[in-house]
Amino acid sequence: MRAKYRAMTVAILAVLAMATVGIAQASAHEFKASAAGILKGKKTTAQIFDTNSGSFECSEATSEAKVKAGSQSAFIDKVSFSGCKFFGFSFTTTVAEFELGANESAYLLNKVTMSVIGAGCTMTLEPNKEAKTGAFANLSGGKMEATMELLHIHFVSTGGLCGESGNMAFVGKSALELPGGTIEWK
Repeated sequence: MRAKYRAMTVAILAVLAMATVGIAQASAHEFKASAAGILKGKKTTAQIFDTNSGSFECSEATSEAKVKAGSQSAFIDKVSFSGCKFFGFSFTTTVAEFELGANESAYLLNKVTMSVIGAGCTMTLEPNKEAKTGAFANLSGGKMEATMELLHIHFVSTGGLCGESGNMAFVGKSALELPGGTIEWK
């Protein structure tokens, strides 16, 4: 009888060990930079903030992110938006800091203020480490594409054209490059 229990215990431990290895392999993504430096990013699609009042859209976005040589699991991408419009009004934003994780995650790390020029209202986005999606693809020439889709970003509005406080979503896609080097997602 002991031999049966011992054999079952060994079999169960073997299954658990294989499952653990499978999980580790499934989450083993990384970013790999050929050298330390500053990643430069430029939007490849419109950057859209969807709110209960409508869509805020920025036609331009540039970013910078410090990376180390070799592998890393995440980096912080500091994004500056421009050419932003909401119902024909221009608006400005403070710099947004996103943590991009090789495990296909993206988080908003700081408060971001959006000020609608001429409408007299502002919206302040709160940091969000909950609802996030990041997707990455390697591009030719040692560049990388980052796609972010963040849902349920809480914001506080001063009202008026900006509407009531609530939750919003952000969607944007950018190409990242490391001047004098390469960046890739593995």
